[in-house]
Amino acid sequence: MATNSSITVDVLNGYLSCKYKAYLRFAGQHGIKSDYEATLIELRQEVRLKAIEKIRLQFPEHTLTSNIALTDSALKRGACFVLDAQLQDDCFSIHFDALKRADGSSDL
Repeated sequence: MATNSSITVDVLNGYLSCKYKAYLRFAGQHGIKSDYEATLIELRQEVRLKAIEKIRLQFPEHTLTSNIALTDSALKRGACFVLDAQLQDDCFSIHFDALKRADGSSDL
């Protein structure tokens, strides 16, 4: 098993299909992608880019932030949308395509 492994979205998606697949991905083994899986990945990327473009067109640039590490201080800045955010600690390394600020009180 890899010594610097963390739980990623890829590991979590693998777990939804098969616990052993998640274990292998956590260990750094990914195998060969089928044509079907490659097509799904490509389609997901296209939808992701279209959604980000739609968000950028609907909201002023000053209400968006992108490519940041998710920390308390970054979230306290109060952007309406955070695009391409990374949450990382000793156990997790999760990438978020987009996060939208919710109305209401927060522990931040």
